[in-house]
Amino acid sequence: MPTREPFPLPVPYEKIFDPSEDFSNQNTQDLLVCLPEVLGRVLATCWINPKILQYLEEHGQQGLRNLGLTLPETISVSFSTSNTNRPQVTVYRAGADPKFHANLFDLKLALMASS
Repeated sequence: MPTREPFPLPVPYEKIFDPSEDFSNQNTQDLLVCLPEVLGRVLATCWINPKILQYLEEHGQQGLRNLGLTLPETISVSFSTSNTNRPQVTVYRAGADPKFHANLFDLKLALMASS
């Protein structure tokens, strides 16, 4: 009898990330260098496939883990849609007080055209 995943992935492929992209042991400064590029790939994928954005809005960091990206427990990620209907992500650092989160950075995609 086949087993069912706890969260069905909304993508036709297993992983968005290379398994070597395990950021769980990196410090915050190292993450600030590489994480914007990695999450930029996620936002681009969300733009192409809105089901992935909906999945990440509902499942947050666990959704990223299911897609293959592991982040440290001290980092929190929130996906949402801006008022212009574009996907965006906000990355927080957890503080000692569970109610306090420091905003590290926000990412939004913008479509630019040139001739």
